[in-house]
Formats: sequence, structure tokens, C-alpha cells
Amino acid sequence: MKRLLILIMMLLIGLGAITAEARVCPVPAQYGAGVFLGWPSGLTGIYWLNNKEAYDLSVGLGYHGVVFIQGDYLYHNYDIIKNINSNCGASLYYGGGLSLTMDGEHRYQRRNADETYDNLLGLKGTVGISYFLPQQPFELYFEISPIVNIIPVGKWDFDAVVGTRYMF
Repeated sequence: MKRLLILIMMLLIGLGAITAEARVCPVPAQYGAGVFLGWPSGLTGIYWLNNKEAYDLSVGLGYHGVVFIQGDYLYHNYDIIKNINSNCGASLYYGGGLSLTMDGEHRYQRRNADETYDNLLGLKGTVGISYFLPQQPFELYFEISPIVNIIPVGKWDFDAVVGTRYMF
């Protein structure tokens, strides 16, 4: 499983290298704030550096009060979905960042594992699809993120969320 996660991370990095001449579509606003549901669920914010690149920050809650803080650098590629995206509303995005999992009262137990931990710090890869509603300041998105924890070393996890942001 470790090899699969390492392969996914390498593919994410490689995708960034092949998109140097990507189509650029306008973003409705520089900032966005919203909510997401899944594992974990919580609040999200986005800051657009330009029409292709953004920083994303998420704060969420998991089972038993586990707190998640995750931050990513995201690159949006509008060319991959251009056949169904004539008006520039949709993009495939990918990137990476950090994931911090904290548990003050209960010990965090990874799904399908017998081990427990108080805190986890991991490297996160993210792949998702984003859609801006036409004539509206809203973004809808779905993303999946494998996480390879560096504290403790070698543990892994997987997030999947669906969310919306209001752009301002």
C-alpha cells in the first residue's frame, strides 16, 4: 500500500509538469469560504494567487471530536475537462500540502487499524473537480486525498469530501 501512495504522489507532481501551456479561465473572485462534508467535515477557505493557482485551508471535525487542519497548494487545469466545459466553469485540480490531526480527549484511531495516536502530521496529495456556477459566486467541488503521515512515520490515511464555497 505504501508503494501505491508513493506512486500517486509522484503522479500528482508529474501532472503539474505537463500543464505549462494550460488554458486559463477567469475565477469569480480572489477569496472563497464555505463548508465541506465527508471525512472530515468542516469549514474551508481558498485564496486564489491567479486564475490557475490557489491555497486552500480546511478545518474539520471527525469522529469523537478529532480536529483536522489541512492546507494545500492547488493547481487548476481547465484543459482536461474542456470538452464538457465550453464556458470555463469546470476544472480538474491537483496539488499537495500538510494534514494535522489532533485529539485532545480521545485517542485517534485510524480506520481499519488497531493502533491509536494522539496527534498525526502528514503529507497530503489532493485531486479534485471544481465547478463554478454560471453567473453565480459559488464553487462546487469534490476531492480525494491520500495522506502519508510523517509523525508517526509510515502511517497512512485517505480523505474524500464534497463541498461548496461562496466566492467574494
